[in-house]
Amino acid sequence: MSEKRNDDRAEHEIDLVFNKVMACDAGERSRYRLDTMPGTHAGGVVQKRWREQEVRPEEMAIEAYGRMTREGAGMLVVGDGERLLGYLQPDDLARWVEVGTDLWKTPVREIMNGNVVRVAPTTQLSLILYNMYAQGASVASVERDNRCLGFIRRDALEKSLRHLLGGEDVQAPRDSWELHLLDELLDVGVIITNERREIMYFNSCLSHLLSGKGTPRIGDDVMEYLRSELNEDVFHRLSRREHGVAGEERFEWRFDGRILSCKVQRCAETAEACGFAVLLRDVTRERLEMEKVKKLALRDPLTLLANKTLFLERLANEINRANRYGGSLAVIFLDIDDFKYLNDTHGHLIGDRVLQAMAARMADTVRESDTVARFGGDEFVFLLPNVNSDESANRFIRKIQEEIRRPLNVDGRVFDVSISVGYAIYPWDGTTAESLLSLADRSMYEAKRNRAAKKRMRRGGGQGLSAE
Repeated sequence: MSEKRNDDRAEHEIDLVFNKVMACDAGERSRYRLDTMPGTHAGGVVQKRWREQEVRPEEMAIEAYGRMTREGAGMLVVGDGERLLGYLQPDDLARWVEVGTDLWKTPVREIMNGNVVRVAPTTQLSLILYNMYAQGASVASVERDNRCLGFIRRDALEKSLRHLLGGEDVQAPRDSWELHLLDELLDVGVIITNERREIMYFNSCLSHLLSGKGTPRIGDDVMEYLRSELNEDVFHRLSRREHGVAGEERFEWRFDGRILSCKVQRCAETAEACGFAVLLRDVTRERLEMEKVKKLALRDPLTLLANKTLFLERLANEINRANRYGGSLAVIFLDIDDFKYLNDTHGHLIGDRVLQAMAARMADTVRESDTVARFGGDEFVFLLPNVNSDESANRFIRKIQEEIRRPLNVDGRVFDVSISVGYAIYPWDGTTAESLLSLADRSMYEAKRNRAAKKRMRRGGGQGLSAE
């Protein structure tokens, strides 16, 4: 349910974004005649001398404040010489001072505004401005090969577009506030591309999910960031779908220690615009929880050994393997002697502790290829692949008996535990799971009866022996 709810919210964001983004890429350029005007892409209005306004992230905030005051700068950009990392404005510094921040001891990186839209030099101005509004950013970094070529301020961009449009006002899209709110709340990464797979929009969650691959840029080919995870054929297949037919493909992969769920879908098409949406979601916690639930469903909750369901599944697999390749296996039934008496005398809590200790000893005696399971109560079953003789089975049983016979200390009480054991070997004693388990169970109870008879004879002396 959680995954579907997140997808539904992402679908809502896509519906809001797609038509507006595509309008910026096509319709608005035609309406504003921006595609025929000079200087209508990022490279035409970028401030290239950005390093003259640069401060380093490790500088103290008071130094940036002093520089801003001396130069009367309306903005300083924060960079490392190669990339633009964020920016500072006088209002930002004033807010930090109001909350008691010590500018003498605070580095710029802790107070800078890192909300920067990253674009390619050929990105259309209308599209850059749209993403600035949608992401609530005041600065766009124009980049090539992960190097900053310069930056564009939103107020300067609005002024440039106003000039290009002959004084016509440039206004934020009516839905930009809703997009910005969704961008803050949505935990699904969203990328919108045109039909050429060029990124037209992405949200902040996407930047976080792909942090190890670098920050995406508006105008870049989406495959630059997902080439190792997605095949270009995905987009070709979706493009070939019949007109008006929705299509999507889902994938899942591991990245940077996380499990990411990916859905690629073709957006609704019109005569003017079509494109793709890529949704990414971190499902690591959900998958780990599912694995945990699955593991618990196949484990005995008291001893954490395999339960009956898991044992029968593995037994069926081993029988199939032995049948195919001519192998063998042994099934061994084990029952703790007089466990009911121990439970009734010392209580169920002590009885559970004894079962847990016995289970741990049994687990220590088996090979990695073996399986030991608790069938219920004080009954345990072993599956031993590649055991093909009575001698091999008895050798393992003696090993188990030696391990179990060691005195067991539980809460200061010492218990001497004994067991009854029976076994069956595939294929000589049976060729199905039912026949092997039945024979091993009967063999175990026969051993238990023999032990009880010997015990009675010891207690009765010669009378018991002569009675036999």
